[in-house]
Amino acid sequence: MKANARGGQALRSAARSKADKPLRPKFDVLTSHKSVFEYTLGCTLGLAGGYIIWGQELKKKADAIRELKEALKPEIVEVDPLQRLDQSHSDSQVYTVVLTGGPCGGKSTALATLTKHLRAQGYEVYSVPEIPTLVFTAGVPTISSMNEEQLLAFEKQILTTQIQLEESMKKIASAMDKPTVILLDRAALDISAYLPYSFWKKLLQDLDITEKQLRERYTAVVHLVTAANGAESYYTTANNAARTEGIEQARELDDKVKHAWIAHTRTFVADNTTDFPGKMQRVCSFLDDVLTSQHKAAPTKETPEVK
Repeated sequence: MKANARGGQALRSAARSKADKPLRPKFDVLTSHKSVFEYTLGCTLGLAGGYIIWGQELKKKADAIRELKEALKPEIVEVDPLQRLDQSHSDSQVYTVVLTGGPCGGKSTALATLTKHLRAQGYEVYSVPEIPTLVFTAGVPTISSMNEEQLLAFEKQILTTQIQLEESMKKIASAMDKPTVILLDRAALDISAYLPYSFWKKLLQDLDITEKQLRERYTAVVHLVTAANGAESYYTTANNAARTEGIEQARELDDKVKHAWIAHTRTFVADNTTDFPGKMQRVCSFLDDVLTSQHKAAPTKETPEVK
């Protein structure tokens, strides 16, 4: 009986031991060549399937990002003319002449006198008005009422408008295919005379341009010295609603404007050592010389005879 009991216990112990043992897999990767192939194939297919799924998800994300970038990209209608100054229109038959100077220097009268003179020489003549005067007479507050941020924004738009208008006039003149002089009542560098130097440099930096680029846009510069310097009895603010400067301020602005253009290679300073007709005669002689030299520099273009 004891022997049978021991035998029964041994059988039960063996059964428990067998039950606790994990079952072997149906195939043994270490012993069966077929099972190794099946195992490798299964792993390969699994990895390939995972890679395909992952790749598709990655492609979807990349496509979504690309579509988002396209949607956020601003529409560019036209290249900013300030970013293509070096590519600005240059026709050897089109000449740009800047009339500048301090307040009450005679620019308005000079425009009429020079227009008549140049047309008599065979040129078409276009006149570009002073941009700040147009803006101020339209109701924009004066510079003295602006803070620094407002002043910088204002002058940036003045310069942008100036260049855009000049480019438009050049293109019109070129389309007409006739020798043309464009007379400008002030131009780009005049702005520097009305700004602190640090502001002017920041303005150029923001627009990514240089003084040299601006200067080289023009054929010649005529500086009409203010009547406040040498012809004080003729100085007045009555003929210009945008003019508010007294005599001392007019002299100071005249010097600043002269300094702004001093580096231009074809600049003529018309002072008040003669009467105004004499002043205009000197300016006409200067422009005749400049335009004649420009004709010689571009002999292939048909140009009018200078009488």
